Amino acid sequence: MMKIKKLAKLLGLCCLTAGLALPSAAQAATGDDGHVTATSVLAEKAGQQPAVTETKAAQQIEAGQKLKSAGFTLSVTAINGLAGSNGDWQAHAKDTAAALNAMRPDLIALLTLRIYTGTPMAEWIERGELVMPTPMELIRESKLFLEHIDCPGAVFRSNHASNYLALAGTLNEDRARLIRQCEDALAGNAPLRKYVE
Repeated sequence: MMKIKKLAKLLGLCCLTAGLALPSAAQAATGDDGHVTATSVLAEKAGQQPAVTETKAAQQIEAGQKLKSAGFTLSVTAINGLAGSNGDWQAHAKDTAAALNAMRPDLIALLTLRIYTGTPMAEWIERGELVMPTPMELIRESKLFLEHIDCPGAVFRSNHASNYLALAGTLNEDRARLIRQCEDALAGNAPLRKYVE
């Protein structure tokens, strides 16, 4: 119990997620502190507040670094496709990789965005404010992420039931192979899952 309390104090109120952090409404309005995620942009379009805690990417990175320096194994899950087909998917892929590069996690899981009925994101899709990426667009984003990730020794998995193309390896030694697998899939030379969860 003491270790949990020390960890809570060490991290403060930071939550660890991968991808882009949402700036405050004032930061988003002024363009301060980097990119704004698809979630915050779409929430603004819908006249709503983002449904996630607003933290800066720097806080997330710092939390990951503190965990690592405290001797914890760091596992980070990133969500592929969060920007949608109509969002800045390139920035999402590159910025997610940059955040992970700074954290140096031991395990990286890349899952695919899933939309569920009754959620704000489902409503955004219905209104055309968010376009769900196709399987090939998701693989294209995965490839770009892999081209920018630099986490030697990290176990990489993108083989969850939500992923159309199963990828697994150890970074950075398997990165070239993982990129080739994406290229093969994009060229139509690799089998994709037909049904994902």
